[in-house]
Amino acid sequence: MLPIDYNKWYYKVIYFFIANQIALKRGLITFLIVLCMLGWGFSLKNWADYFLDTAKHEAAMSQQVAVDYGALKECQELTDNNIVLPAMALPSANFEGRYDLVAKITNPNTRCLAELDYYFLYAGETSEQIKHQKDFLLPGQTKYLFGFAEEVSSSFLNEVQLVIEKQNWRYIKNLEKMALIDKLEIKDRRYDILAGISRASFAINNGTGYNLWQVGCQVVLLSGNEPVAVNYITVNNLLAGAEQEVQASWFRRIDYGGVEIEVIPDLNVFADNILVETETGPGIPQGWEE
Repeated sequence: MLPIDYNKWYYKVIYFFIANQIALKRGLITFLIVLCMLGWGFSLKNWADYFLDTAKHEAAMSQQVAVDYGALKECQELTDNNIVLPAMALPSANFEGRYDLVAKITNPNTRCLAELDYYFLYAGETSEQIKHQKDFLLPGQTKYLFGFAEEVSSSFLNEVQLVIEKQNWRYIKNLEKMALIDKLEIKDRRYDILAGISRASFAINNGTGYNLWQVGCQVVLLSGNEPVAVNYITVNNLLAGAEQEVQASWFRRIDYGGVEIEVIPDLNVFADNILVETETGPGIPQGWEE
């Protein structure tokens, strides 16, 4: 029988495991313990994240949704009775042969914010021509709805209709922010015609005490309480206490005699992110908390 050569590599491996079996067992047990700890730690982290995210989600939903269905029942749907100025077509300021469509409507609800999807309908219009638009009405607010530069045939100018295709309502518990609209003061209205261009100039003063990203201005020229031209101007970065000069232009002569300028500040005071944050610490600027 041939002698056994214990110097071969596999004998050395077997000898290593036999000689170090206690250390290897201890190492394996330690590895399993660490692996179990990592598994439990990962599971605990996921459970903690789940509960924390659930709590955050529920808190966010309670703040953002907080739907009071009983209160929403008090919100009256808008009807034709709320249209205080029926839809009409006016020659567009900047587009030859096109028309600006306008109607005026009132929100009869004193505690409900309306979000509207609407369009103007006129005879001969195809579904491809319809311009679907969105706007809002603050509680109790009266404002204009516009459709700019639409291609209405001149034979149908007296057949324009406002169609409100969708109404979403939000019940407002705290109406304090409504006071901000009254603190956007319109001053120094001026109207002139120069070289065939009609211009309405005015100043808007921000007396709200807050810096505002954007404030819209509905600008309507009236003659005998009837609109003869409409425009919409956006004022950016209107700082607290600041006053900005604004000008709306029409590239045609609008000379009906006794033209008056109506300006309606257009700001959804109940929307998020309307304020320019200042260095008053993290979060919402002081004084704007719910």
